[in-house]
Amino acid sequence: MPSVVVALLVFAPCLAAGIGVTYLSGICLGFEERVAVGVPLGALLVGLWGWGVSVAIGFGLESLALALFAAMACSLPGWARGATSLHDDVRDVARRIRLPWRDSESLRPLLGLLAVAWPLTVRILSLAWVTTPEGDLEAGHLATWSDGAAHLAYAGITAVGATVPPGSPIAAGEPARYHLLTDVFGAQVSLLGLSLPSALTVTSGFLALAFPAIAYLCGVRLTASRGAALLGVVIFGAGGGLGFLNLFGDVQAQGWSALVHLPSTYAWDPDAGLWMDNPTLAYLYAQRNGLLGLPLGLGALTLVTEARRQRSAQALLAAGILVGLLPLANGFAYLIVAGLVACWALFDRQLPWWRFFVPVVVLGAPVAIWLQPPESSVRMLVGWMADGGIGGWIWFWFRNAGPFIILLVVAYAWKGTAKRDLLWAFAPAWLLWMVPNLVAFHPWEWNNTKYFAFWQLLGAFLVGAVVLRLAKYGWVGRIAAGVAMMSLCASGALDLYRATDSVASPIPWTTADGLRVATWVRDELPHDAVLAVAPTNTQPVTSLSGHAVVSGYPGWTFDLAVPNWEGRAEDEVAILRGGPDALALVRRYGVDNVVIGPIERSPEFRADDTWWAANGEAVYSSGEWTVYAVPPA
Repeated sequence: MPSVVVALLVFAPCLAAGIGVTYLSGICLGFEERVAVGVPLGALLVGLWGWGVSVAIGFGLESLALALFAAMACSLPGWARGATSLHDDVRDVARRIRLPWRDSESLRPLLGLLAVAWPLTVRILSLAWVTTPEGDLEAGHLATWSDGAAHLAYAGITAVGATVPPGSPIAAGEPARYHLLTDVFGAQVSLLGLSLPSALTVTSGFLALAFPAIAYLCGVRLTASRGAALLGVVIFGAGGGLGFLNLFGDVQAQGWSALVHLPSTYAWDPDAGLWMDNPTLAYLYAQRNGLLGLPLGLGALTLVTEARRQRSAQALLAAGILVGLLPLANGFAYLIVAGLVACWALFDRQLPWWRFFVPVVVLGAPVAIWLQPPESSVRMLVGWMADGGIGGWIWFWFRNAGPFIILLVVAYAWKGTAKRDLLWAFAPAWLLWMVPNLVAFHPWEWNNTKYFAFWQLLGAFLVGAVVLRLAKYGWVGRIAAGVAMMSLCASGALDLYRATDSVASPIPWTTADGLRVATWVRDELPHDAVLAVAPTNTQPVTSLSGHAVVSGYPGWTFDLAVPNWEGRAEDEVAILRGGPDALALVRRYGVDNVVIGPIERSPEFRADDTWWAANGEAVYSSGEWTVYAVPPA
């Protein structure tokens, strides 16, 4: 089905529902603000209603239709309030587009931002999954190759199993305790006939195109400065550390051709101690939950800020309901926004804060508790990823953040750079940087960056205010501002450029035969069949068949604190190798089929075709891939 049909059938109702709900906020918004925030808000509503309806009737076209209907119904009270002013709002947008750049009401800075961000987004996502002339599938960039395969698995098991919440696709028999609403939204779109890679790509595009507008418009409200907001979005979206300095070495080694097809990434290079990836590639394209969590979290904080300024109890209630609905979309956003607002409430006792916190707790706490792994992974980790004591820690952060932290401090020290209430509101956000430098909250330490992300997003507006003020001090100030922007954005800009390069960026993921075997498993095996495959992130059956496997890539199962994650991977490999122990493990995990292909035969896994041919039944074969049914008990 063409993407334009998907846009009409799903995205248009999503947007309409989201816009309508904004009229219930109690805050006067420009129409461009309603449209921008209406995108993720509508997707949130459709995803949540789809989740709820699917629990009752199963996941399918009927649940999608009911979810769209319910989301629109939620927006009708808002449209009843706003319909009378809609025509005037649209005319006002047209008027402000024609105003010159320097006019405080002009929308041209926003249009200029989108003129750069949208083509970049479309180009990167158009390369997310690429089918070669030979029929093989390539991952468009490292973000897709690493995490995109896991999101395909979550969306696939939802669509094929027709059950919400789904069981874990990467640990058969375990619940899928993960904030996977964005993947469910992708699965909803796949019901219209799109392949899973296409469905996840177009839903990512739908949400990603709205993010720069939301960030800019929220930044304008927070800072009261269009310049600071514009620079803040650029600083966050193109952010990175000082890894761009490695480009000089690459040019020296490979010549000027290295500038055409960049040989490596520069914001993300763990071997060189660079752990703070570019936020756009890390949180919007790789970590799909950021597509809802970052814009809606920022929108909720902005709404609370406006509620404080206007003393609006209605806006507080609206913000509380929004945050209460966030855990399934992004558990980090739920905790972070609730925590920041709690800090604000401690020093502003005049507002009826119960209007915010009651829906936050009643709606969100049960889901947040359900998402928790069976065992806590919280532990002390002083210095996070840095080595070498306090000196090594300081050097680590200078290399990973460039002058970002320094300029944040300058925003506080340089009187008049930012509004006093903005500095006050940002103060507790420092905890989002300080605490994760002392404590690890998840099995994989890198997940602390999910807390850093909100610190970066909010702090980028303050840093933008500093850069903007520097530029006002003659040619010396403009040079200083330029150097600061280059140091802040060069690494991320290089990585974004590399993600648009169809030569340097794509990574082989699977072959045409691999796609065929995944399709056969999806279409021919019972949806509750459990499979044994190689535990890697490039296994097409794990990602595209919509079936559960004994163990997916151990990096995924470890990161989600799946019980006995390491033992599962070892047991799955033992099944592939055959023998009496394999049969015992097959019974233990309820395995129905074993898939053996080039990955399983590799020296790492050493699957035994001969044993399985003698002890199982070959039910499908294509090229180098064979699917075996396990022998009866």
